[in-house]
Amino acid sequence: MCKRIIYILILQLFITTPFIAQDVVFTNLGSNPLYTSGALTGSFNGKYRVGTGIRKQWIGISKDALYNTKSIFADMKINTVKNDFFSFGILLMDDISGSKRIKLGIASGLLSMSYSKHLYNNKYTGQNQYLTFGFQVGYGKRYFDGGSYLFGVQFDKSKQQVDPDTPTGESLLNSRLYPDINTGLMYYISGKYSSFYLGANIKHINKPNISLLKDNISDIYQLYTGIVGGEFSINRNISLLPSTILNVQESFLNIIIGSSLRYQYISKENNAFRIGVWARLPNSITGIFLESISFSTGFEFNQFELNINYDITVSELNNTIGHRGAFELSLAYVWGDIPKNTPINCPKF
Repeated sequence: MCKRIIYILILQLFITTPFIAQDVVFTNLGSNPLYTSGALTGSFNGKYRVGTGIRKQWIGISKDALYNTKSIFADMKINTVKNDFFSFGILLMDDISGSKRIKLGIASGLLSMSYSKHLYNNKYTGQNQYLTFGFQVGYGKRYFDGGSYLFGVQFDKSKQQVDPDTPTGESLLNSRLYPDINTGLMYYISGKYSSFYLGANIKHINKPNISLLKDNISDIYQLYTGIVGGEFSINRNISLLPSTILNVQESFLNIIIGSSLRYQYISKENNAFRIGVWARLPNSITGIFLESISFSTGFEFNQFELNINYDITVSELNNTIGHRGAFELSLAYVWGDIPKNTPINCPKF
């Protein structure tokens, strides 16, 4: 009975207040580039790319807790006028929050496109500059599976027990499908051993209605994302890859800042190893606080890139989740050669 009451309270929270929670946020910028920004479509050295990622968190809340995010993406680029590139791809994602008995899901399918305009190339140093505009359009879906959920009006005071046959009076939808539009911009300078990038992205430009009440309107807040980072060479083998991601959605803010250290084998240019540390800094009514510290490991082997992250929660939430953090895993495969006379050299993320 206690669990059912908790489920009722959670359900009432979902359907009587606006959906103001933040969108999914990945710790590692390279875990899902198309999800971070449409301007990152085609942001790789090659012609074709496919990738997948998964994030699991808050496992310790209960034995049957489900807080999982899964995604898959693919993109390719085509050389157009001179050294410009047009890229397009597809992103599929599904996020589930709750438990095996009651859960709220967010799914999306987006067509992602970008155009990279070449600005400058130094043939002696190999440095080049690009400005990329990205655009995404598709559909999102909010869905709810309540299992055997109950409402407060179904409690019979005279009998002091719950009557599941009593009408709830709620016009609750199982799911809602809505159109979604995103746009982004990215500028970068990149050479053989160093790079710098700066970008911005806006999600949900059309502010779609995501309410699960039949006759209710609850528009999702626009998500503004800013990213800045680069690669700074220490020597021919070792370089630093710092980055900062800023997410702002209505009054909610989340900052991810840190750096990884990359070691590249001299004899094999496409093979490298990475380790990194990142801090997640969301805000609350008392201000910005340190929510978790993430440790990452990355492997680049020929056309494959594998990234592994583990977030260690250091905030008060740690007592609730049983001192367990979040696990993030991504894998990408890149292949195909671009024309040899083009100067494009994408930054490493």
